[in-house]
Amino acid sequence: MKQVQNEEMKALLRSVGCKATVSRVALLSTLKQARKPLNILQLLHHLKGEKIDRATIYRALNDLGVAGLVAKIDIAHHHAHYELISGRHHHHHLVCEGCGAVEEVEECIGSLEKKVLRGSKRFSYIARHSLEFFGTCHACAR
Repeated sequence: MKQVQNEEMKALLRSVGCKATVSRVALLSTLKQARKPLNILQLLHHLKGEKIDRATIYRALNDLGVAGLVAKIDIAHHHAHYELISGRHHHHHLVCEGCGAVEEVEECIGSLEKKVLRGSKRFSYIARHSLEFFGTCHACAR
């Protein structure tokens, strides 16, 4: 199973013109398996057997972000989180301010983008957007 996923990640990297290095393949595989945004410490924990250092992870994440495979997410935890976006639907996040739980939000604000552009004096195009909702989960509300 792991070999199949690694081959899938190698093909994905090559499809966007990136070298399929061991660290990039491991990062993409980890993010795909996690199915939620992970921070650097969580990535290091998941990759501890891969012998990939922190600097390599940062460089690889930057390259994967530029290639459009990974997104840097700000969920107000005072550090960045990263998630695989290639092959996934566009989504946003709902974040608990109590425990930090993160849930994907399937709805999008496409109609708001059009309204924002109509009201803008300087912009003619929105390339991407990011939206996070912050609140309290059911467990923390009790």
